[in-house]
Amino acid sequence: MRFAVVSLIFLAACLPQVGPPIEATGGGAATGGGTGGGTTTGGGTTTGGGTTTGGGTAAGGGASCTNGVLDGTETAVDCGGPTCPACTLGATCTAPTDCASGVCIGSHCTAAATACRPAFARCTTFDDLTGAASPTIRFPVGGLNYSPACVKVRLGQTLTFSGDFGSHPLDQSCGPVRNVVTSHFGNTWSVTFTDALGLFGYYCNQHGGPDGSGMAGAIEVVP
Repeated sequence: MRFAVVSLIFLAACLPQVGPPIEATGGGAATGGGTGGGTTTGGGTTTGGGTTTGGGTAAGGGASCTNGVLDGTETAVDCGGPTCPACTLGATCTAPTDCASGVCIGSHCTAAATACRPAFARCTTFDDLTGAASPTIRFPVGGLNYSPACVKVRLGQTLTFSGDFGSHPLDQSCGPVRNVVTSHFGNTWSVTFTDALGLFGYYCNQHGGPDGSGMAGAIEVVP
């Protein structure tokens, strides 16, 4: 009898165990973890997100303007163009808006010539001619005057003076570029503002003064 009991115990130990499949055990989870590890490798694809670092190339495209490379829309290294800071004197430019001085001559940022004093020719407000098809200043009007005397125009816009320059010779008093507004002959003369932003003071050298007194006016050039 004793032998029979021992034999039954031995046989029971040799029989296969009945229970949940091995895949469902924690070991299976470890296998899943191994798969997850593969995902971590896919995370190496996140390293491929290091291509996002390549997005640093986008920054290198000029958006940051700090990469020390001439790229994007810059006109000089890390300056100029529509998104970067304005350039310092001597830097390459394509328009006055590229320069901190507001002056671009011969494709280089240049220092402004002579600043006009505040309220030159009594101009504290300006007639906005930026939307005019043919902006014109006429003279003399209502006496020894320009009309309108104080005007605002866009960069690249052409302004026409209409009057007798023989009797009222036109000269420039001040401005970011010298000798832009000047004419002594004929009855019509036009000037296109391309090189500089800022205020240009002008006067009739027979009936006004370079200080803005008498027959004088001012032109504000804006972007």
